[in-house]
Amino acid sequence: MMNPQGQQRNILRLAAKGGLLWLLFSFCTATHGQSSLGIARPFVPPDSLFTNWDQPDDPGGLVMVMQGEEVLWQQTYGMAHLSQKRLNQLNQPMSLASVSKQFAATCIALLEEQGKLSIEDPITKYYPEFQAESEIKIRNLLDHSSGLRDGYVLALLTMGLRGLRYEQVEPKELVAMVAEQRELNFTPGSEFAYTNTNYVMLADLVERVSGQSLREYADSAIFRPLGMTNTYFNDVAGADGPEGYVQKKPGKYTRRMVRGGVVGDSHLVSTLPDLAQWEANMWNNRLGKGDPALIQRMWTPTH
Repeated sequence: MMNPQGQQRNILRLAAKGGLLWLLFSFCTATHGQSSLGIARPFVPPDSLFTNWDQPDDPGGLVMVMQGEEVLWQQTYGMAHLSQKRLNQLNQPMSLASVSKQFAATCIALLEEQGKLSIEDPITKYYPEFQAESEIKIRNLLDHSSGLRDGYVLALLTMGLRGLRYEQVEPKELVAMVAEQRELNFTPGSEFAYTNTNYVMLADLVERVSGQSLREYADSAIFRPLGMTNTYFNDVAGADGPEGYVQKKPGKYTRRMVRGGVVGDSHLVSTLPDLAQWEANMWNNRLGKGDPALIQRMWTPTH
């Protein structure tokens, strides 16, 4: 994604299939230092793009378009509950899956701003039990260049069928299994390989450094300051979460609840209005010391 500062940007936020998916599309045009965020042409709501979703037998979704801190347009489509014929609502909760990762990363950035860690620290500073032969820095966890093996694969190999279910695997178990691995998939910093392990580790690191769980720290440092009153990490194993649908085949949907479990890599619950507050903060930082440098650092490429 591109740095939002000094750019003209329209944001389309799509909460699809009853809250199981949240996508971000950025349509960017560089303004080369211009301060104005005015759009080049009158905004026309892209309603026609979602006509097929607005059906009584389709889970549909939620859409919001923003420019800077301003919400230009928002709309709901389709059904929140098919059998009950309940329509989607703008404020219904959604499970954000891997979009959760950016919030865990922000917690790390805030802890660094507080002087409690540096992203250049080796993780052995906080995890002396780690046996990896090569040095891994916090930075490597953030940008998926750690070389760590996938913790859920390790859980499956170690725990059998229990390892297949997120709500039945304890975060500490995953961290302990990863810590025992001497060999890495590659030398840290030399390659990129997306893995949930990195953000499970970061969630645990937040707790070790702050003394609060990721859920508690994110609530006090991010969600409450931004007025995101319906946002939280669902970290209670097996706890009820938002319900949505999985499409098994065209026109056939199975209702599914996203239950609580391991956080950091996933299991953030939020609403579209709350996410608008999060997006607005990218343009006018209200977190930590309120320093714009915090946002700039988060948008700075690592390579």
